[in-house]
Amino acid sequence: MAKKKGIVKKIVTVVSVVVAGLFLIGGAAWLFGKDKPKTLGANDYARYTLNAAGVANKDDKSGITTKEFIPLEEIDTIKLAKDAEVVYEMNYYKSDKTFVRMEWRNIDYDAKTEAAGLAAEGIAYVRIEILPTADEDGEVGVFEKNDYVEQLTVTLQEVEKETSSESVEETSSSSSSEVSA
Repeated sequence: MAKKKGIVKKIVTVVSVVVAGLFLIGGAAWLFGKDKPKTLGANDYARYTLNAAGVANKDDKSGITTKEFIPLEEIDTIKLAKDAEVVYEMNYYKSDKTFVRMEWRNIDYDAKTEAAGLAAEGIAYVRIEILPTADEDGEVGVFEKNDYVEQLTVTLQEVEKETSSESVEETSSSSSSEVSA
């Protein structure tokens, strides 16, 4: 009987320690992952360029381009490494993803100072193209892609999306004020 109590006590202790450990790990993951900004990595880019109309030219491997359209409001900063051997293009698109224009850059981008002006132009999305300035063969190889991405740090910020009920309330309240005026 005493042996059974000892075994049960050990099992309860082990289970308690495991459960406490899981809570600690979960809490730490939540705490440290909560507001951590996302930085684009090599998997966010593909080996191709964009043409003058902002359309993918998948046969041209002389640069790398973000695979997805990035909402303008999510871009926080873009920083070139000190001795970067790349420049980058910001390709701007409207909300319906029609191309607006392209801008070559060899300086950092800070959303605090630049995003409002772009949004005023109707810019909603961006695709970033990284172009090497000293690639030996003129083509970004599979193994070179990481090196070039590491020279340009693109940091995104999490933006809270409005719920549709808030939008409906705002619309209905503004409509009613227009009617009463």
